[in-house]
Amino acid sequence: MMTFVSRYLQRTTLAMICATMLLPLCFVQAQEQQSDQQFEAIKTAQRAVTLRAASDMTVAQTASRLEVRSSEESVALAQVWHPVVAISAPQSFHTPAAAGRATGELDIVDIASNGDVWHRWSWHPTGFWSDWASLGRPSTGTSFAVKGPAIAGRRNGNLDVFVIGNDDNVWHKWWSASTGWTPWVSIGAPPGNDLPNSIAATGRATGELDVIVSVVPDNSLLNTRIWHKWWSASTGWSGWGSLGEAGYSGIPTVAGRTSGELDVFFADRGPLWDRWWSAGSGRWSPWDSLDGIVTEPSAAGRANGNLDVVGRGTDSAVYHKWWGRSSGWSRWGQLSGFPTDFSISPPFIAALRDGQLYVFVKSYSGAIYFNWWG
Repeated sequence: MMTFVSRYLQRTTLAMICATMLLPLCFVQAQEQQSDQQFEAIKTAQRAVTLRAASDMTVAQTASRLEVRSSEESVALAQVWHPVVAISAPQSFHTPAAAGRATGELDIVDIASNGDVWHRWSWHPTGFWSDWASLGRPSTGTSFAVKGPAIAGRRNGNLDVFVIGNDDNVWHKWWSASTGWTPWVSIGAPPGNDLPNSIAATGRATGELDVIVSVVPDNSLLNTRIWHKWWSASTGWSGWGSLGEAGYSGIPTVAGRTSGELDVFFADRGPLWDRWWSAGSGRWSPWDSLDGIVTEPSAAGRANGNLDVVGRGTDSAVYHKWWGRSSGWSRWGQLSGFPTDFSISPPFIAALRDGQLYVFVKSYSGAIYFNWWG
């Protein structure tokens, strides 16, 4: 009798575990089927709205819509934060990264549990998502990706992917329409014996490519440090330059502005900190403290020159803050509809060439949830 009960309990437990794992996948499949229909309905609404060009525009967020006001007119646009939908993702504890290409595509990269890098892309006007395709892993010896990934779209339409390998080097792979994907190439590691901990990348409007790496010192009492490396077509890769400290456990992110400036952000369970590089002076500003309490921010620069930052609050919700040259920084606003349990990654953001914003979070059970504005 006891043997029968034991076997029954084992089978019941196994069935419950399988159901728990399959439910998110079933939900993702249903969401992917619905997303195309939702997208077409939203685009139809947007086509009915026309706005004249305005030189003085500010954006104010209401509960569900962004209202654009200008000195010439005030028009409530069909530009909203749309409902959260989901697509599939590799099962792992890595946080993916996303970027918009100059040619209009949206790209996501992620690292699977075995260290392989995977890529998926979307064409925004149609809402189409490709299947996941493997980009392999760094190919020397037993190297594999352990930190990252990071992704950046260049002005010429190229796409660049970066990871930190188990050899502590930063590895780079890039794509162009004429050549496809290159092999993985090492661009070295920050100086010293500190352990690389995170990586972020962006493409500047002037054509340069920037990589930010945080490192954890051997001495656990010291703060995390930030290192910067950049590339240009005329000079190739620069050496590593220090950007200072990022608190005890800060994870930095980077975004380029259309005016050529570069902004680096981090948050260490406290205010958001910002430091920017001026194209005019060629110098970095001091660190500037912004309000809010978030962790692991992600940033993107929009085509109109605005900056957008998202982060996870102490309540695990997703929060958004943006900057405009005439208006300065907005307040933090919560983006509703995302799951808020701790099995969800920090949010990550991407901007497309037409001004669309995409915000994502990843469930470690195998789904990426996202919404978009525009």
